[in-house]
Amino acid sequence: MRIAGLLGAGKGGQVVIMLAVTALTARTLGVTDFGTLILIQTVILAVGKIARFQTWRALVYYGAMAREAEDKARLQRIIKFSGLLDILTGLVAFLIVIVVSGSAIKLFGLAPAFNETMQLYGSVILLMTLNGTPNGILQLFDRFDRIAWLTIVAPLVRLAGSLYLFTQDGSLIDFLIVWYLADAVSVLALLLAGLFTLREEGLTKGLFKRSPSLFVPEVGIWRYVTSTQLASTLGVSTTHLPVLFVGALLGASEAGLFRVAREFAGVLAKPGPKLFGRAIYAELARLTARNAYAARRQMIVKTSLLVGSMAFLVFTVFVVLGQQFIDLTVGPAFSGIYGTMIWLSFAGVITSTGFALEPTLVATGSVNRALLARFVSTMVFIPLLYVLLLQIGIIGAGMAGVVYSVMLMSLMYLSVRPKLATGSVYDD
Repeated sequence: MRIAGLLGAGKGGQVVIMLAVTALTARTLGVTDFGTLILIQTVILAVGKIARFQTWRALVYYGAMAREAEDKARLQRIIKFSGLLDILTGLVAFLIVIVVSGSAIKLFGLAPAFNETMQLYGSVILLMTLNGTPNGILQLFDRFDRIAWLTIVAPLVRLAGSLYLFTQDGSLIDFLIVWYLADAVSVLALLLAGLFTLREEGLTKGLFKRSPSLFVPEVGIWRYVTSTQLASTLGVSTTHLPVLFVGALLGASEAGLFRVAREFAGVLAKPGPKLFGRAIYAELARLTARNAYAARRQMIVKTSLLVGSMAFLVFTVFVVLGQQFIDLTVGPAFSGIYGTMIWLSFAGVITSTGFALEPTLVATGSVNRALLARFVSTMVFIPLLYVLLLQIGIIGAGMAGVVYSVMLMSLMYLSVRPKLATGSVYDD
């Protein structure tokens, strides 16, 4: 609760600021240009999500065991492995952006001139992939207060830039420049915070010396990072893939409408799982390292009930006041997104209630079970999304999201349930 409270201060501010940024950007650019901006950004985010490893998870999982053993050299090897993996995946991701940009522009029916724009903006991915290791360091050493402050750095830069561009009738390119700078400043701040934390913990001395086992610092670490990366890739199916599907099937304008609906629904879907998910993951890893199964079970059950109840309360407010909220913020041009927003919000209630299931599987070493649940759910979601988008438009994406959430949480629960009953740890 203490950690969630710290993160809540930052995440709550981030949500409010990003809603303001969305409203300012949408009003300045209009539906079509806003949709084009979103499609360009979503391609970059999707490539980054697919290419990069979830290094922060591995760092927290294996780092917790190294800390328990008070093995400084072992911990430094894990940190160096994580950092090197971030750098390598950033380079790979940028190359992928260069290769796919032309095809993406044609797929979405955008002007050929946007190909160069996408490639230039895509270089931000070199920075975005560097945030995994410093994030893991801050979580491992319980510096969630710093994470809370860092959470709002990028949104604040975007807000300042969006306010200025709103008064100057800024262009699509202007907004891309602002968003690029916001990500760059945010990553730089995170890297500095990670290094400062390592210095406080006495881990900087000898950190950059060559290690004999740099590429395999822990037994099973490659299986762990590969499995979590695959699970993250499958997670793209409900985050970035729907936006890309809408853009390809229905056009840039509809993609912009859907993104706004998803952004508003994210007020409900993101804070609970994001706050408590990160808060409990590090603690779950520590409790598992100590074999404290009863405490682990109690934390999972209580936090799930709390987050689920909060989500349902916000959902009720959305149903009653959602239409007025849309008209007040982004304006009448986006008024048709109410139904889509409600379906996405309902999916958020389901996901919020079961938010602790995946962190439990990952933090206890059962990564493959989480991966299997996401894979099965995704294989149902993708064809359903395609059919519903063609049949009933963007509201179909919201409906498909509800089906996905129900399936995913059900499958996750079936895997976690034996852990809650016996406290056992599966050996995948």
